[in-house]
Amino acid sequence: MNPTVEAREINFILGTQETQPILANPKMLEYSGVVPGEWKLAQTPIKADNLLSLEFENRTGIVVQPHLIAFQEIIKGKSIDTMQIPDVTSKYVMAMPNLGYQQMFTKIIGHVPYIGKPLAPVRYINQTLLTSGEWMEFGKAEVESAVIFRYRLETSTLHLTVNQGTYRTGDEEIIPIVAFFAEFHHDISAETTAEIQQKILQAIESWQINFKIYTDLINQKFLTPDKNQKKTHGFSFN
Repeated sequence: MNPTVEAREINFILGTQETQPILANPKMLEYSGVVPGEWKLAQTPIKADNLLSLEFENRTGIVVQPHLIAFQEIIKGKSIDTMQIPDVTSKYVMAMPNLGYQQMFTKIIGHVPYIGKPLAPVRYINQTLLTSGEWMEFGKAEVESAVIFRYRLETSTLHLTVNQGTYRTGDEEIIPIVAFFAEFHHDISAETTAEIQQKILQAIESWQINFKIYTDLINQKFLTPDKNQKKTHGFSFN
């Protein structure tokens, strides 16, 4: 059986020309109706110079910098129908229309675990995604690589980064993984503030389409054996 990617987290990231007002007054999220009143903080907000991080008990989070705000939600273990952060992001954009939005992208983080196969992730990248050569044999250990793919889609540009790493489970087990980081960059350029706002809202609404693109691309193109490739495909490495 072929492995499949485990999507773990989704982020909606907005870049603005104006300074984020939430940085100075986090309560605005609640007062404006962006964050539901029943949401409870999982821990004390993290505040540092030009940074605010809020983590909620429902495994959502908001990270704020002077000209950037990121809305996050853990996907693992949740049904798509129960996802809340897309709606919260939309409410924020509607409540704060005049921040001079300059960029918007959807980020999906996931990985493929290789339990008991510590060398499998690096070999998958080196022997499946890259061409062999002397540059791959330099040094005292197998070279660690990362590959970036850029895809032009109908409504966005997808940047997909593939690298090897590890994942720590709840019981402190360290599992080797191939990580897949996707960023869907949406074109929000327009002449008026209302048009920019509408483009952002449409991009947020398309998150399920982007999520399907992410899983289908990885499962069907990266993790399905290519008949023209040698048998030592990534998912069979020891």
